[in-house]
Amino acid sequence: MSTSTFVITVIDRPKPNWSIWRVRNTTAGGANDFVNTRSFVLDAISTYSSELAEKLKEVDLTSESWYEKNVEKYIEYVTFFAEVNEQPNDIWPNNLDELMSTEYQSEKERESELCKTLHHVYLAIECTNPSYLDKLPEVFETMAFDWWEEDPAREPISYCVSSFNTNNLGELKEELSEFIELIKDSKYP
Repeated sequence: MSTSTFVITVIDRPKPNWSIWRVRNTTAGGANDFVNTRSFVLDAISTYSSELAEKLKEVDLTSESWYEKNVEKYIEYVTFFAEVNEQPNDIWPNNLDELMSTEYQSEKERESELCKTLHHVYLAIECTNPSYLDKLPEVFETMAFDWWEEDPAREPISYCVSSFNTNNLGELKEELSEFIELIKDSKYP
């Protein structure tokens, strides 16, 4: 069993400093856990950016006071775009072992199949430097978490898009496509 808290799939990179992520929670947490802060994104990408790793090598990435003074140097904004497949009563599906043990052609295919059933969210990320996103794999696991819940740039949950389920997947794809087009047209945020 993995100790990673989340699995991230990079869905799109519509602009050099923007990235769209699908973030699936793992069994290291609850069935409906999710993240939506700049502290999570910075922690997640610091593993893959040698430039960031060098800058952050002496930093305690669990320190709220550090984020308060420094996060905007690296991460401009995180937008929580959609929550998909919220699990009833915050309980993992009965067929979880079967889902997790199935083999796929690629990690991206595996995540796409798992996300048809399991809870996940979509985030849009804006970094201050596009190079922070350059070395991210298409799919990666992370032990990152929302270390700074009081982030003033964090969207209040009441503004988040309603939860989708697999019955509404077409609606989600349509909204996600529209959202990506808005980013490409510089209309967001």
